[in-house]
Amino acid sequence: MTNKITKAQMFNMIKALEAVQANADMVAFIDHELELLAKKASTKKPAKETEANDEFMSLIRAVLSAAETPMTVTQIREANDTLVRLSTSKVSSLLKTMIKNLEVEKITDKKKSTFKLAD
Repeated sequence: MTNKITKAQMFNMIKALEAVQANADMVAFIDHELELLAKKASTKKPAKETEANDEFMSLIRAVLSAAETPMTVTQIREANDTLVRLSTSKVSSLLKTMIKNLEVEKITDKKKSTFKLAD
């Protein structure tokens, strides 16, 4: 799978060309387009589900920081009144995201997986 070039990257590549650098109007146009792209990216607000997931992940962090030993997904769910309302697969998905972000470590012993906060 190849990485797609973003619109901003493409504009920067075009702007770097000598023929474009020689034309002040083209440079001004590209700079304006880059400003518009930056403005558009900064005005996006996260989806409601993203905000909720961030709250759930902070609860998971709190549970794991209070734990003395690594915990299973079920133990994490049952340790908090809010998390117990989530499904086990939802908590697993949140933990997977936290592992990607290097916040949590997964410890696998035979078929049992436990989780702890990353050092």
